Amino acid sequence: MEQAFRRSDPAPLVARICWDGVDDKFHDQMDDYIVEGVKRGMKSFDFQRVDPKTHTKRTEDGTTVIENLPVMWKLIVYHTSNGAMTVSTEYLLGEKGGKIHFTNAIAQ
Repeated sequence: MEQAFRRSDPAPLVARICWDGVDDKFHDQMDDYIVEGVKRGMKSFDFQRVDPKTHTKRTEDGTTVIENLPVMWKLIVYHTSNGAMTVSTEYLLGEKGGKIHFTNAIAQ
């Protein structure tokens, strides 16, 4: 993961996205989210274990969505620090087939 950011190559991260049940809208959004995050670079990151019950349903543009894997971790990538402001991107992660994958929204 760290090398993908350092090399500005989103392909290894995109390969770790779970696409199960994802429609075209959320597929394109997630692709863009990963690519844009990688373009911003990475100064540091934090990997946090989370309670899967805290990431259940949410609403996006009037559509109720859930993650396509139980959320087990949160990856926070810190891109830049400009004085008092830090720019970061958060990614939700789950497990599939014994490997960590980026989760993705699916409409409910």
